[in-house]
Amino acid sequence: MVERNAIVLPGGRYGPYAPLLTYAATAAERRGAHIHPVTWGGDGWDPNGPPPNAPKIPLADRMPWLHRQVTPVLDRLAAHRPAAHGVAADGPAADGPAADGPTADGSAADGSAVGGPTADGPSAVGRRPLLIGKSLGTLAAPLAAERGLPAVWLTPLLRVGPVVEALRRATAPMLLVGGTADHTHWDGALARTLSSHVLEIPDADHGLLVPGPLARSAAVLGQVAAAVEEFLDDVVWP
Repeated sequence: MVERNAIVLPGGRYGPYAPLLTYAATAAERRGAHIHPVTWGGDGWDPNGPPPNAPKIPLADRMPWLHRQVTPVLDRLAAHRPAAHGVAADGPAADGPAADGPTADGSAADGSAVGGPTADGPSAVGRRPLLIGKSLGTLAAPLAAERGLPAVWLTPLLRVGPVVEALRRATAPMLLVGGTADHTHWDGALARTLSSHVLEIPDADHGLLVPGPLARSAAVLGQVAAAVEEFLDDVVWP
C-alpha cells in the first residue's frame, strides 16, 4: 500500500487540534494517513498580526513567512518517498527550512519542484501529501498548485488575490468549505468556479459557527466531517 500523508495547516487563532482540523485530520488518519501538524512560529512574527499601533500587514504579504514553515515539511516527505510507516509527525524548525531545503516559492535548492506532479490520474494524486488548511493556512494554496497536491481548504481566504490565483491554476482536486455569513473571506459563487467540490454552510461565520443553539454548530461540524470523508473516499484515495 502506498504511504499516505496529510499536513495540517492551522489558522492564525485556530490551532492544528481545533475541532474542524481535528475531524478532517482524523478522517485522513482513519484511512491510513500519517498526520503532520504544523504550528506557526519562527522569524519572531506573530501570525495573528502586527503589534498595536503598527501598520496592518496584508494577508498576502504573510505568504513567504508561511511558506518558509511549510516547505521543510514537504521536503522531508519528498525525501522519504517511498518510506516505511512511522514517519515522524513533526513541524518545521522554528528557525525555518534547512539550508538545502526548498525555497519559499516551492522549488528545491536546485530549482526543481519538490513533490511536483508527474501525472494527473487519481493514483498519482493519492501518492502526494494531502494539505488540510484553515483560514491562514490556506495561504499555502500556491504550494499546492505548484506541487500538484490535493487539499481540503476550510474557510479559505477567497478575498486574497494570490490565494484565488493559486486555486485557479491548481491541477489536483480540492474541497472548499465556507459559510455564507463569512463576508470577509468567503465567496460561494467564486468557490464554485474554482472547484467542483464545494460545501457551503448557510449562516455560518468564519469559524463555521451558526446562530442559535450550539447543537446546530455541532451539527455543522458533523456535516463538514462527512464532506471530508466523502472527498477522501471518492476523489483523493478511491
